[in-house]
Amino acid sequence: MLKVGHFNTTRYWQKYAFAHPPEGMVYKRAVDIPWHLTNTTNQFLLNTKWVLPLQGLDFLHTYNSIIPYNIPWIIEVESLIPRYGKMNETDKRYQWAIKRLLSDSCKKILFTSKSAKKLNEQHMFNWGIPQNKMSVLYRAVEMHNDLSKPESTFNILFAGNGFYRKGGMELLKAFQQINNKDIRLTIISSFEIDWKIIPSQAQINWIKKVIAGDDRITVKSNIPHEQIVQYMQKAHVFVATTLADPFNNTILEAMACGTAIISSDVGAIPEFVEDKKNGYICNVHNLTSDETVDFIKEKIISLFNSSDLNESMHSESMDIAKNKFSIERRNAYLKTILCK
Repeated sequence: MLKVGHFNTTRYWQKYAFAHPPEGMVYKRAVDIPWHLTNTTNQFLLNTKWVLPLQGLDFLHTYNSIIPYNIPWIIEVESLIPRYGKMNETDKRYQWAIKRLLSDSCKKILFTSKSAKKLNEQHMFNWGIPQNKMSVLYRAVEMHNDLSKPESTFNILFAGNGFYRKGGMELLKAFQQINNKDIRLTIISSFEIDWKIIPSQAQINWIKKVIAGDDRITVKSNIPHEQIVQYMQKAHVFVATTLADPFNNTILEAMACGTAIISSDVGAIPEFVEDKKNGYICNVHNLTSDETVDFIKEKIISLFNSSDLNESMHSESMDIAKNKFSIERRNAYLKTILCK
C-alpha cells in the first residue's frame, strides 16, 4: 500500500479527494512545521512544506506548496507558482523554489484548470520545465441526488464568504428589481471583505437595509457543508458573477446538485459553465456594475419563465460535473503518476 502524505486541508474538495484515494494508495496527514497556526503572513514559510522526518511516507502531495526534500512529490496548482506573494523572481528563495520544481523528485506539476496552466506556462517554459512535466488535473466533486426542485417557489442561491468580490452586490440589486413574491433568494455568506473589491460604508449599509426589508431573502452564515448542499439541491439557479477567482469550487458543487448557473468568464469557470448549456456566462470585465445587474436580472427571469430551459440546464450541470469532475477520472490519472 502506497502511503502518500498530504497537508492541512481547509476546503471540502480537498477532504473529499484525500478521503477517496486511488486503489492501492492511502492518504495520510503529513506532519510539518505548522506555520499556518502562527498567524504569520510570510508566504515563503506558508507555501513551503517543512516535513518532519520518520513518517514512513512514500510520496507527498501538495496544493500550491514547494517541498524542500528529495522524497518524491507532486504539486497541484490553482494560481501562480511559487506562491510567494510579491517576492521578486531574483530573490534567492524564489530561485531555490524554481530548482525544486525542476528537480527529479518533483514528479508532476498538476494544474487544477487549463486557465491555471496558461497562467504559468510561459514562465515555466523560460525556467526550462518540460511540457511533459505539466498536466491539467481537475478537482473531483462529490455528486448528490438530483432532487426535484420546489414548485411553489423559484429559489436563487448565492454561497460565498467573499460577498462583494463574488458578485453579491450585483445579485442583490438585480433581485430587488424583480417584483415577484414567488422568487426567493438565499445568501450563505459571512460578508467578508477579502480582496479585489472594497465596498464603501454606504454600500455595506445599503445591503443591510435591503436584506432586513425584504422577507423573500434568507441569510445564513457559518453553516455545515451538509446544509449548504441541501440549499444547493433546492436551488433552481446558483448565481456568482465573481470578479476574481482562480476556480470557484462552490459553482461546481452546485452543478453536482443539478443546478443552473449564472456566473462570469473569470479563471477556470468557463471550463465547467458552458454558456446557454448549463447556465449563462457574464463578461463582467467588459460590463459596468449596472450592466451586470441587468444581465443577472434578465437571466433569472428567463429561467423562471421556462421550466423546460431550467430542467435542461439542471440536467446539463449534472452531466458536466459527473463526466469531467468525477473522483474516478481523477484517481485514474493520479494512479499513472503515483504508482509507477
